[in-house]
Amino acid sequence: MYYSNDLVRYHSGPFRERKHFAVSLYSGRYVVGSFSAYHWIIVLGVIAAIIYLISRRSPMARLRFKNPSNGYVEEVPHPGLWCLIFGCFYLGYKGAWGPAVIAFLLACVTFGLSWLIFPFFAKGLIRTVYLRKGWIEVQQI
Repeated sequence: MYYSNDLVRYHSGPFRERKHFAVSLYSGRYVVGSFSAYHWIIVLGVIAAIIYLISRRSPMARLRFKNPSNGYVEEVPHPGLWCLIFGCFYLGYKGAWGPAVIAFLLACVTFGLSWLIFPFFAKGLIRTVYLRKGWIEVQQI
């Protein structure tokens, strides 16, 4: 970022202050004191990478469920990480439609801040959904 003296905007009002705009060297767009969408993508990517690196060694990071009718074992790795990245859409993908709708509505009301809260509850939500469908939780080896 650099500041240009050529880009000056005068505001109407009694003080008529000068406002300098920051110009992004990459996109040429004006950014006034806030993150752009690209910055948020990078921040969330770094947070997701840190959560993944911390949780990949933990045996508690993965859930395993066995279907009693056919013996199929499904593994659900890192539900909190996937919920952080995809939010309510991940919950819907896993079949947790009630929590997915609630997460979507809360994301709309809180302007996306709830998207950062739901990953802490994702593991419990996914576990509850599978157990209600009749699956049996398999312990880690």
